[in-house]
Amino acid sequence: MSRRSRNPINECVNPSTTQKTFNTGDIELTVRPEALRVINNSLEVIWSDNHHRSVYPAALLAAYTSREAATKYRYNDQQPIMWDAAAITNVPISVDHKMFMEHESTVNTVTQHLTKYGLCFINNCPAGSKAESQLQILAQRIGPLKNTFYGPTWNVRAVESAKNVAYTNVDLDLHMDLLYYESPPGLQFLYCLENQVDGGASVFVDSFTAAEIMRSQYPEEFRILCDYLVDFKYENDGVYYHQARPTFVLNNQTKLLEYVNYSPPFQGIQVSSGFSQYHKAISIFAKLISQDSLRHELVLKEGQCVIFNNRRTLHARKSFGSGKRWLKGAYCDIDAMWSRHRTGERELRA
Repeated sequence: MSRRSRNPINECVNPSTTQKTFNTGDIELTVRPEALRVINNSLEVIWSDNHHRSVYPAALLAAYTSREAATKYRYNDQQPIMWDAAAITNVPISVDHKMFMEHESTVNTVTQHLTKYGLCFINNCPAGSKAESQLQILAQRIGPLKNTFYGPTWNVRAVESAKNVAYTNVDLDLHMDLLYYESPPGLQFLYCLENQVDGGASVFVDSFTAAEIMRSQYPEEFRILCDYLVDFKYENDGVYYHQARPTFVLNNQTKLLEYVNYSPPFQGIQVSSGFSQYHKAISIFAKLISQDSLRHELVLKEGQCVIFNNRRTLHARKSFGSGKRWLKGAYCDIDAMWSRHRTGERELRA
């Protein structure tokens, strides 16, 4: 019956919208194929419900012979490549701004980097106050911006009476953004417009690498971080957001990591039972991600934009002195990046 519900011919799929024209629940549970015939490299099936006709191209049938084949057919077969400081230094994860803006192949290179490593840099971007609008133009090469209570874009500058530690010049430890949202942003962009200060280095860590070390060396603590719900909240400046989620989120079928949720600055009061076991487990994770061997550190240059997977790549910032330091930030949903990646891969593999 599953084949009957995926009939791709025009009578069952609108050729303009590509959407199904019937409900799977309307198919009789007793439906069965009554006749089979191969025509034009396709399989024709006549079904028992009113002699309904389905035609399945051979390529479509081959694509769904197994879960692995279907994953490849949907261009979801690129697994994350985990990295540490030494490994990522030797990977060319930077592209030129002009190439990114003018060539679809370079956009695909960026989505490949983000899919594999969760991190990419765009160099030689316009800089200075006259380039303030450039981030939005750049980000929309991947997908629509995600509007949050910060707006579609925001400024990262040290200000007095800041409502967020990011808007100060003090150390900001490793974290992920907006985990108190029901759907945290998948991608974050940080575009350096001005940087004339001492300090202020950016730090990036592949949380998947640290999590897999825990799975291997501390399996019980790894399991605890998969189960224990951590409260995240933001209650300030007239807004109140709250969500509870585990530190590690695994795919239900493959048990591979899908997301990591880690943001100590925005943790609320923990009310779940088992806090002492959680405390032991999260302490191990915190020590792992603080190791120099996992930390990719650099000072963003004027005219440099970093893009990273906010559900995988931890980011931090070291303190800095007085002077001009101006980053422009934006978010994009991970679905937009995946869509861009799939369409790019489809062109490459055609």
